[in-house]
Amino acid sequence: MSALGAHLRRHPDRAAAAVLIALPLVLFAPALRPGQTLSPLDNLFTAAPWRAIAPGPVQPNQALGDITAVFHPWTLWAAREVWAGRAPLWNPHAYAGAPFSGDGSFLRAGHSDMIRAPWPSDSPNWSAAR
Repeated sequence: MSALGAHLRRHPDRAAAAVLIALPLVLFAPALRPGQTLSPLDNLFTAAPWRAIAPGPVQPNQALGDITAVFHPWTLWAAREVWAGRAPLWNPHAYAGAPFSGDGSFLRAGHSDMIRAPWPSDSPNWSAAR
């Protein structure tokens, strides 16, 4: 029996914690590199004007279309408003204007938003939370 095997048998909770920490890091490794993000933005290549610059045949996941068309642009807009010194309370781009901070489908007071608020919206990996 190896020393590592004996250690894992004595401390199975440590082995489980190591697996639970390592597994997401391995699965999301491509999105954790600088300049990369975990977002279904390849959905944009199915519509004009982005269709013209598609890198090749794209098979996007249409079930994630709301992230591409709604949540990602709203996150960028809200971050730009905060960086400009304005509270993102009213969205002038939705309909003829609509409340933004009270919109239940895009909660601006969520935990992930509070954590990433100090960073610019275009910094890598911080716009991937939605």
